[in-house]
This record gives sequence, C-alpha cells and structure tokens, in this order.
Amino acid sequence: MIGSSLIRKVFNNRFIESVKCTYDSDIRHERMIRSLPRFTKNNSKIGNYNFSFPDAQSFLSMREEIWNKESYFFKSNSPSPLIIDCGSNIGLSVVYFKHLFPNSEILAFEPDPELLSYLSLNLESNSFSDIDVIPKAVWTSNSRLPFLSDGADGGKVANQTTDIFVDAVSLNQFLRKRVDMLKMDIEGHELDVLQSCAKNLHNVCNIFIEYHSFKNKKQNLSQILRLLEINGFRYFLDSAKPRNRPFTYSSNELMDLQVNIHAWKN
Repeated sequence: MIGSSLIRKVFNNRFIESVKCTYDSDIRHERMIRSLPRFTKNNSKIGNYNFSFPDAQSFLSMREEIWNKESYFFKSNSPSPLIIDCGSNIGLSVVYFKHLFPNSEILAFEPDPELLSYLSLNLESNSFSDIDVIPKAVWTSNSRLPFLSDGADGGKVANQTTDIFVDAVSLNQFLRKRVDMLKMDIEGHELDVLQSCAKNLHNVCNIFIEYHSFKNKKQNLSQILRLLEINGFRYFLDSAKPRNRPFTYSSNELMDLQVNIHAWKN
C-alpha cells in the first residue's frame, strides 16, 4: 500500500509539473506573438493545428473572430456541405470549416500572391489535401484586375493603377447549385459582387459578409440587406469595430464602418 501510494503521488506530481510547464510555455509564446511588430513572420498553433503567418496582429484578430467567437459556425444536414470561402487569407477560416465538417467540399478563393503562399503552406502542414484552392479574386465577371496588397488582411481589388494584377472570376457561376455556406471578406466590393449573383442567391443557405464602409464612398449597407431580404434571408448584424460616442467619433482610418452580416434561411 505504501508503494502504491508513493507511485500515485510521484505520478501526480509529475503530471502536475508537466501541465504547468506546458501552460507556462503557452503563456510565453502568446506574449511573444502579441509583442511582435507588424508584418513580422512567425508561427503559432490553434488547438492541434499549425499556422504560419506574415503578420501577428491580423493572425490574432482572425483567431479571435473565427476560432474564439466562432463567427462562421453553422449547421448542415449534409455530411459534406459545399462551402465557398471568398477571401481565404492564410487559411484560418478554411481549417475551421474543415474542423467543423471534415468531409466538406471547400472552394477557397485567395488572390493575394503572398497570402496564397501561406494558405497553401498551412493547408499542407495540417494535412489537408482535398481543398480546391483558387488563386483568383471573386468578381462580377472573369477579368484581370489591379490589386493592392498590404501583406496582411487588408488586400483588395484596387481602383487605381498598381504593380500587382490578379485574375478574377465571376462568383455567380459557382452558385448554380446548393451552397451551404458562402463566406465573403472582399474588402469593400460586397455589393457589386452580390448584385451580380442576384439570380442564384436562392441556392445559398448561409452567408457571412464582412461589410466595409469607406469615408470617401457612399454607404450601401441597406442595399445589401435588401438583397438578402428579397432572397428570403434573416440576418444578424455585429459591429466589428464598436465605438464610444459614435455621433462625435473621429478617426484617421479610411474605413469608417465595418459590420459582420450573418444571414441564414429558416
């Protein structure tokens, strides 16, 4: 009995010490990630998944939104739902969807050349080989467009001449059959692309749209919501940038409003 008690005590002490060491290591790593300057390359884990990233701030923001708050969580009666991810960035959303539905069919659109390399790396390092990565922007038509890259989460199709051009593809052609989830994070071109898909939006069951409003452009949130209403969606709005004293709020940022739209059919 004495030996058995001693073994249990040693085992428990070793187990406790192991857990403590792991916890301390995780805390140190988290502090290191949060202290990194913008656009510093590094890597981290979310659960059992490994991620490399070009910018810690955008990584932490996406981790909070996608994995902690689970803003993309949805239910499906299909064991292999079709998910279209427009603006896959470095892959946190794609891996989350695969975690949620291991047998899902995913189309992952990412036009930014640098982010595309991280997306491919992260899918490979987590052993996902059944995802259709499309290195193009979703658009109103098949074309080639100027693109502004910020090396993080703010890359977008540009309205001015740049050194980077990307291929773009009409999103509408992918909505001709049932789509269980359509996720759109396309930095300000939400309305144009959605309007081009108006005839096929009835095939979509769930939509996540990150709406962007810029100071120098007319706001069009109401038009997006009206388009959703016409197609039988209910929606929930969540401000991605809450603020105090909104009537007198002032900022030097180009974007004056960002709203997450979650829309679904009953």
